[in-house]
Amino acid sequence: MAFTEIASLTQVRQYLRMPNPANPSADDATLQMFTAAAQKVVERELGHIVKKTIRGERHHGHGHELWLRELPVLFVQNVEEGWGYFDQELDDQQVNSIPALSIWAYSLDNAKEGQVTRRGPGNVLVPWVRGHNNIRVDYVVGRTEMPDNAVLAFCELVAHWYRTTQLRTANEAGVGFQPNAVVNNDFTRSTGITSINMGVPSAILELLKPDRRRPIIG
Repeated sequence: MAFTEIASLTQVRQYLRMPNPANPSADDATLQMFTAAAQKVVERELGHIVKKTIRGERHHGHGHELWLRELPVLFVQNVEEGWGYFDQELDDQQVNSIPALSIWAYSLDNAKEGQVTRRGPGNVLVPWVRGHNNIRVDYVVGRTEMPDNAVLAFCELVAHWYRTTQLRTANEAGVGFQPNAVVNNDFTRSTGITSINMGVPSAILELLKPDRRRPIIG
């Protein structure tokens, strides 16, 4: 099962301990803005969780493999290999498939790492035809299992932004808390002033470290 969201709006309301979380709230528009932003933060660290289609990703033709840039991969929809004056659509021919007769084939060998290999008859490795951005790939990314730390980090980040921008006032925050950034003010240990714009707390990033994705190359 592919996911359409990391956590529902109802789950977010429950996490914030709102009364009647199953019912719409006056803060829903703000919460939806926070959830959209939090999804980008979580997926920046872990790779895609919510199902998404990537169309027209281009790669140079060389060697036997190419590595898709968006991860993890659920499945490949289409691969086209450019031969100059025409594009050849390749067949999905997995490495253990029988019969394996196509000379125009590819296999998705490692979905987590995005490894796509050029194949020929008998699933023999053959090189991609050489060229500049001559390989076009359409594929779908996302996860079939939701990491618990992703849900926790997502909800905690939404809660952090909600508390610091919607609930906290200067009086509630205590001494040394500035609800709005002041021009030319120095937010350092020496001044003892903390800006409300805290971004992503390090504790939330620590939650995501065990499943952090590899760097994108190419």
